Amino acid sequence: MGADMTGADVTARIPRRRAGPGSGLTVISGQATAEPAPSGVSSVDRDAWTAFLEERLAPDWRPEEFDPETWLFTGDPDNPATTSTRCLVARCAAVVNSRTLCGGCERALASSDVTRVAFLATHRPVKPRSARLTGQTCVVARDGVGCERRRISNLSGLCNSHGSAWFRYRDGGGTLTLARWRDQHARPLPAVPACQVPGCAHDATAHDATAEVGAGAAGGDLGSGDLGGGDLDRRPGAGQGLCSAHRRAWRRSQSGRARARQIPPQQWARRWQRLGHGHQFSLAALSPVLRRELLYALQQRDGQGHKIDPVAMRALVTCLTDPDADPHPTGLGAGLGSLTERTYEQLVVGLPRNGAVRAYARILTRIVGLAFEQFRGVTHTDGDVWDCLALDLAAPRAGRRANLTTVDFTPIQQQWLRDAAKQWAHTVRPDGPKLARAVQACTLASHALGQRSGGGHRPGELSFADMTVVFDAFTRAARPDGQRYNSHFRRGLWARLHEVLDFGRATGELAELAATFHRRSTQSIRSDEVNEDELGKAVPETVIAQLDAHLDLWQHGHRHGRSWTERDSAALFATAYQVLRDTGRRPGELVTLSADCLEIDGDQYALVYDNHKQRRLRRRLPITTDTARIIERWQDHRGQLDLPDSNRRWLFPAPHASAGPGHLTTIRLATALRRWVAAIPALHSDLPGPDGAPLPFDRALIYPYAFRHSYAQRHADAGVGVEVLKELMDHRDLSVTQGYYKVGLTRKRQAIAIMSRYVHDRTGHRCSGPGLATSTTTTTSTTTGTANGSVTSYELRSVAVPFGNCIEPSNVKAGGKGCPIRFQCAGCGFYRPDPSYLPAIEEHINALRADRETALALDADGFVTRNLADQADAFGHVAAAMRDRLAALPDDERAEAQQASTVLRKLRAGQRTGLTRTLLPLTVKDQP
Repeated sequence: MGADMTGADVTARIPRRRAGPGSGLTVISGQATAEPAPSGVSSVDRDAWTAFLEERLAPDWRPEEFDPETWLFTGDPDNPATTSTRCLVARCAAVVNSRTLCGGCERALASSDVTRVAFLATHRPVKPRSARLTGQTCVVARDGVGCERRRISNLSGLCNSHGSAWFRYRDGGGTLTLARWRDQHARPLPAVPACQVPGCAHDATAHDATAEVGAGAAGGDLGSGDLGGGDLDRRPGAGQGLCSAHRRAWRRSQSGRARARQIPPQQWARRWQRLGHGHQFSLAALSPVLRRELLYALQQRDGQGHKIDPVAMRALVTCLTDPDADPHPTGLGAGLGSLTERTYEQLVVGLPRNGAVRAYARILTRIVGLAFEQFRGVTHTDGDVWDCLALDLAAPRAGRRANLTTVDFTPIQQQWLRDAAKQWAHTVRPDGPKLARAVQACTLASHALGQRSGGGHRPGELSFADMTVVFDAFTRAARPDGQRYNSHFRRGLWARLHEVLDFGRATGELAELAATFHRRSTQSIRSDEVNEDELGKAVPETVIAQLDAHLDLWQHGHRHGRSWTERDSAALFATAYQVLRDTGRRPGELVTLSADCLEIDGDQYALVYDNHKQRRLRRRLPITTDTARIIERWQDHRGQLDLPDSNRRWLFPAPHASAGPGHLTTIRLATALRRWVAAIPALHSDLPGPDGAPLPFDRALIYPYAFRHSYAQRHADAGVGVEVLKELMDHRDLSVTQGYYKVGLTRKRQAIAIMSRYVHDRTGHRCSGPGLATSTTTTTSTTTGTANGSVTSYELRSVAVPFGNCIEPSNVKAGGKGCPIRFQCAGCGFYRPDPSYLPAIEEHINALRADRETALALDADGFVTRNLADQADAFGHVAAAMRDRLAALPDDERAEAQQASTVLRKLRAGQRTGLTRTLLPLTVKDQP
């Protein structure tokens, strides 16, 4: 690292506010603790602490942005690890913080009457007078020799010396134009040193009067005049090494000071914080120890994958700066010698009420505090409150940063359980969420044991009764608001507790723990009973159709990365949505699709994906040609993007190499989907309002995982077999797939009530539906009420047959096993079909006709072929009657009937899976 710029003598004069006794830093999640804490860096060897930090500083950290000689950081707008970026206006080169507009463009947009999109594409920013052209020299030239000093104006192109001479010439009555004056009078000047203020793009002024720049152009000393007062040093050469602007600032800062207390300009320059660019900050104004502490903390934070915000760092450094270096000090009111002198609570008092600044102060003090513990030889994990920064925990999953919160073991009352939990965490080093759940589980068990006689402090005396009490506490575990955790979460807590206990027994940490304190196989937390009416999470197909009509809105104002255009981002997110909609994959499976996820076998396409939940890789899902075309179009577009090599393997890549896993994240997908849905003007549900118009659809119900439910529900409604859907959903358990065939009781009642209006008999005439009218023809009518639309009545007064319902009493009583005429339904007076059976009836008609042709080919007896033909004609008559009836209905009633038919078909599909009733078998059993 570069040498200190201030010197020991000056540093010694900087006032420092010493920390009180016991105020050493041990910061935990923004909260300081009192254990164990030194009195500050002043109580230890400052040189040793500085050397400790020096050994751990990376000498080549961010060479494109950080200058170790001047301690200046200049954010690179092309570095995705820095929040600095360029103004969103296409033709503006200004650097801003976080994707936004620069001040000039923002003001121009406010006064403009064009849209934001058009403004960003067409606006031409006005070049500022002040130079931001670092390295460009003055335009004055003579005989092929140019002026070697840097220009200070984009408008005139002159350096400071020539600019001053030109103004004196013009104000003195000169008549030449700038161009003629420059050609006839101005002479090139040799280079002078640059201004010593870090980040300043201007040259230092001359030591005395302006150099000879042309006849009659000489004038007094640049910047001379009464700029101060009191004892300000005005000796020749005062302010040497500074440009005119910074020399004036130096004079103002020293105004009124005795000459002995004035800071030399060279030292003042190294500590000046008011840089010319918002994407810069300098550590030079800080004390030597504090510089290295902040630099070390920034490097550690950078290694954790966090971006650096120059604006927030600049504000924080300003608050930590010695007031002698700045005429307008803010915040702390005195220079801070080391972060170890104050806790975060003491530090935050002098910080602005800015979340980013305070977040930087919190994390940097935590990092420095942990390093200071190492320097003092303190083992962090000896305490009962652990900072996850010191644990090097595993990331929750690939590409994610580790949890940076704290873990407090003090609520675990029993020392043996607390030590076991700490030993487990220290050895296993789980990810942050798992560690938090384990500590929560141990705390819950500890409180339960605390209610027992002896408080559970003697592990050798614990019994199965104590374990039973603990188990009961887990079954009742609730949130702070009193609402009980769901069964999945409680099972996870129960498993974490026994993971700690089993680890302690295996390692000998819990060798004294009684063997009777052990769970039994009967102690398992059962799954919550799901309300059938709350099963549906699928986005309705009518809403999906409305979403599909607004795919163009993906392109409005959102970008996936700095180097991506809105068109690129729209293509990525629109494709991700359509693949999610058409394939029903989990969001985590979607975002991790590989770039070559399509497999082609002839004219059949398959999507290759990884089932992360079940740890089954390279799964194959048949997809339609349309879905494959959507993916192929995105692959063509993706091939035109400039992607980092590490991200090219993903179908939906991240725009830059530092974006964690290298692919689109589920959080980013959910956020983009939510913004897109919010931009759609109107989304209507299927439910009518009081005025008959459809009610608005709740947009909160549209999220990535809901499309998996939509995919399953779409296939279940279409009558896809449960075994087939199980393979499509890649489920291990058939009961999980069967859940998609369930219909809520409310939807059942509504569908039955609607379909009761369209029930026919075998002749095609309209009649009352089974169990829907007050009929007394069934033997079970006395066992249930006769309310219209009753689901119980519907199921007790009839039995389902493949092509309708049967109300023949003996057959209903026998559960469909006592058909007197061997299931020739079309010839039975108790046959009650409705339009929901039309697909099955038409399929049966085709099967009967095929069987008749087979019988003819086999030269079967005439009664066989006649029976098959008569059945086909009878079923055809019934189907034609129902189709004619539906065709004569108004559009709204026809749509209502079709929707009710879909619900009932799904209900029957569920019955075929064994969820409720059993379909009438195709063979007769125990027939007399």
